[in-house]
Amino acid sequence: ARTPIPAGARQIGADVTYRVGLKRAQMVRFVIVRPKYAVDNEEECATEFTIAEPPHEMIPRGVLSPSGLAHIIASKWDRHVPYNRLGRFFMESGYQLPVSTLSGAAIRAAPLAQDLVLAMTTHAQEIAPYLAIDATGVLLQQPKVCLRGHVWLRYIEDTCVLVSFTKTHDS
Repeated sequence: ARTPIPAGARQIGADVTYRVGLKRAQMVRFVIVRPKYAVDNEEECATEFTIAEPPHEMIPRGVLSPSGLAHIIASKWDRHVPYNRLGRFFMESGYQLPVSTLSGAAIRAAPLAQDLVLAMTTHAQEIAPYLAIDATGVLLQQPKVCLRGHVWLRYIEDTCVLVSFTKTHDS
């Protein structure tokens, strides 16, 4: 939704932000320009300021575009690249993204990933001629305590392998 320009407003500048993204084999910086407007109220001897709404983002006020976020998640969870090495990758392209920013982005993207995994699971159950499931008991070590849980592997032939964790065996 676009922010309506108030009647009698004059543009006084713009709020410019950037998102780091990737194109095939190169890093890019997307520029987001949000115009700023001022409306003079001569009766009250005051000026009101308005700025356009930001575009919808996967992570509000984040520094990563969807392609940058996808790169971080795929690098970390598919290729097992540590965040400090990912940080060096961005640094070599001129972008200083601390480990805390990279890990925070992955954590904040988790709800988006849950929707994707649910869609993958539903699709797999619809197309699978059969579903092979293995629930393996595991011990989770935490300070001063060892918890039990179960890792579930769901194999869908020629489609995917889905891995999940539950605290109980009846899930």
